[in-house]
Amino acid sequence: MTGKRAGAGGETLIKKYGNRRLYDTDRSRYITLDELAGIVQGGAKVRVVEEASGKDITRQVLLQVILERDERVDLVPAELLHAILRVQGTVQQGPLAAYLAEATRLFSQAGALWARQVDALLGGAAGLPTAGAPAATSSAAASAEATKDAAASTKEPSAGSAPPPEDLRERMSALLKRLGGG
Repeated sequence: MTGKRAGAGGETLIKKYGNRRLYDTDRSRYITLDELAGIVQGGAKVRVVEEASGKDITRQVLLQVILERDERVDLVPAELLHAILRVQGTVQQGPLAAYLAEATRLFSQAGALWARQVDALLGGAAGLPTAGAPAATSSAAASAEATKDAAASTKEPSAGSAPPPEDLRERMSALLKRLGGG
């Protein structure tokens, strides 16, 4: 089954051969781990299978991609790694996996909504990435704070009159500068 490129709503099938090489079935060529990271950062969902057995090894390969660069490893808090190691092989393993999957889904939805709101407020000039694309911030805390600030700035004023577009643009520009994205 071949997948679709980023944003098309499909899945990109990657085959891993015995020689440890990755084959992108959409592009019909071998790719590196960095290229695989780029595919995922571009918004595509990937599925990696062993060519010989058909076994799904997506998790292992994506973890390998993360471990290849220190800055990617820094995104994973040590507390989460401790929690994963503690629950491995226990009855808590399933609930933790379900919790992490749901938290990731909600985070992606919130990020996409935030990016659309900022883009709409700035008249399409923001150029912020959406969920699945590289983040504009370097930390989850800054992103959470930005989402809270963006939500507060989009509320209707109680006086019944909206602030002028220039004011909104200035406030959003200041927010982006504070986040290091502008």
